[in-house]
Amino acid sequence: MDASAYTGNVILSGGRVTHLSLLNNGTGVRSTEDLPADLTGKEALTDVSALNNGKGIRSVSGQSDFRIRLTDGQTVDVALNLTGTSKLSDILTAITNAAAAKVGAGRLSVTLSSEGNTLMLKDSIAGTLKLRIDALNGSKAAEDLGIDGIGPGQTLQSSIISSVNADFLVTLRDASKLDFNTSGLTTVQEILDLINSTDNRLVASINATGTGINLTDSSGGAGSL
Repeated sequence: MDASAYTGNVILSGGRVTHLSLLNNGTGVRSTEDLPADLTGKEALTDVSALNNGKGIRSVSGQSDFRIRLTDGQTVDVALNLTGTSKLSDILTAITNAAAAKVGAGRLSVTLSSEGNTLMLKDSIAGTLKLRIDALNGSKAAEDLGIDGIGPGQTLQSSIISSVNADFLVTLRDASKLDFNTSGLTTVQEILDLINSTDNRLVASINATGTGINLTDSSGGAGSL
């Protein structure tokens, strides 16, 4: 992959001494410092694929993704059954419906937190155990939602799912996704170091003419970089 279109008239052969502010005909490279987005009221509009800096949620097909253990020891298995068009609201509905079918409506609630950037699960009964979620069938959905683990009691709050602080996302040929935040970086060498230190299957280097950055993917997948 040749990213030479983004260099303007600057020759990058200097590597670490080339400042980002000189690129793109002096426009430089602009990074985002955005705070996590507030998704309140946007649950039915937010694509699952847009969560986690565009990494989305990795679920398994036709099987349960995770098990919720309630405070009285009862368990609820949740199958998200996500598709390419799934929304955040579909995840909330899947969890709510699975709980209602197993332990009755109203027992377990799942909503966005007051900040609108994390999930909040709550068991309406205060049993002797702590609310807990474990992955099933090799699914990464609970991990990606940030809900895998044990809460302090009746509640369990996820990590931030609406982060938008990545400046670019690279999808490797094996479908692995890597996001990069360039905030605070000032030279081309720092960009190269950032990319090269993230995953050894992705290598960034200045191209032969010194006008751009080449990305080389050794993941071995059948897709496109």
